[in-house]
Amino acid sequence: MGRLLWEAIQRSTTGPIMREDKFETELFPSVLADLQAKYKIEWDPDEPVMIDPGMADAVFQAGKELLLEVGLYCKNTKRIIKFTQEEIEEAICSARHEVTLGRDRQAITLSPRAPGDAQHPYTFFPAGALTKKVELYKYHAMSVMQEPTCDGVIPIPLYGVGELRNIADTPAQTLVCLTEARIISEAAS
Repeated sequence: MGRLLWEAIQRSTTGPIMREDKFETELFPSVLADLQAKYKIEWDPDEPVMIDPGMADAVFQAGKELLLEVGLYCKNTKRIIKFTQEEIEEAICSARHEVTLGRDRQAITLSPRAPGDAQHPYTFFPAGALTKKVELYKYHAMSVMQEPTCDGVIPIPLYGVGELRNIADTPAQTLVCLTEARIISEAAS
C-alpha cells in the first residue's frame, strides 16, 4: 500500500472530530455551494451530458478544492481526514488511468473517455434480485448477463441466504457476500 493510504488510515484516528450530521448538513454543503458559485457550475437540463471542456475543468478544480477544504469523513471514527494540496496532486498523478476487470476472454480494460470519443462506452448492469432465494438470484443474474450490451455486472445484495438474514458487520454478512460472489461466478460460467 502507498504511503498516502497509510497516512489517511492514521488520520482517520487522529483527525478533527465532528458529528456526521454537522459534516453533512453544515460543513460540506456550505463549501460546496461556495465552490459552485466560484466556478459558475450550473446544470443545464437541455444538455444532460456535459460536453463543455471548460466546465469539465471547472468541476475538476472545484473537486480538488472541495477535498482540500473539507477532507473526507470517516463515519466509524467520526473524524475528518484532511489532505494537503501536495498530497492531492500526488494522488492524482500516481492514480491508475486504466484498470482491467476480468481475465482471459472476459477481460475488459476501462480507460478514460472524452466527449466524442470513438472508444466503446462500457455498460455494467445490476444483476441478481432483492431476495433470499439463491436460485432466483442466479436466474436473474444469468438473464442480465445474456443482454448483448452488458459488458459487466454489479451484484445486487442478497437479503440473506435461506433463513439467514444479511446483517451488517456480522459473520452472516460475510456468508451472504461469499454466496453472492459464488452465484455471480456460476452465472457467468
